[in-house]
Amino acid sequence: SKEEVHSLIILAVIVGYILTQSLHGWPLEYIFFLAPYLLFFPGLRAATVQSANKVSLNVLIFMTSCMGIGTVGVSVGFRDFFMATAMPIVSSLGPVPVCILTVIIAAASNLVLSASAIYATLSAPLAQIADMLGMNPVTLMMATIVGSDCYFFPHEVTTFVVVFSFGLITMKDFIKLASLKTLLTFAIFCLIEIPYWY
Repeated sequence: SKEEVHSLIILAVIVGYILTQSLHGWPLEYIFFLAPYLLFFPGLRAATVQSANKVSLNVLIFMTSCMGIGTVGVSVGFRDFFMATAMPIVSSLGPVPVCILTVIIAAASNLVLSASAIYATLSAPLAQIADMLGMNPVTLMMATIVGSDCYFFPHEVTTFVVVFSFGLITMKDFIKLASLKTLLTFAIFCLIEIPYWY
């Protein structure tokens, strides 16, 4: 239809802007700010007032809030808190308990930080711990990745936020499935990965 062709044109403009950003030097945010206005531009009319009214703001607000959790966690000093509390405990343990504790800490951090924030927050302290214990730092980075893949609530992973916000899964069912997956991940890590490394 005519509206679909106009939408494809606008999408092509967005992709072209992104691909040529290194040439024109304008921030990427501009096109994402202007693209919705292009949908309503006279002559294009790829969107209508009725289609704008169908957008569920509840979903957008929920998703934005969940993604903001990681930003807030970093800005309120979660990294400093981790350094002050976990370093004395972890540095007195051996390599295997440190790996297990790293998974637990990363999984707990997932409640307040996004995965990328966990990597940014925990990487330097864990590398210091690995150095102190004479371990390869990659081992603790892998344990961090495994731990950040352990989750209990939908807000911990953006994909699940989308699924949950559209009502495709209930909180009760999500917690059951996520807890089972987390337990299996932890068991595989402890029973297969750690013995393989050591």
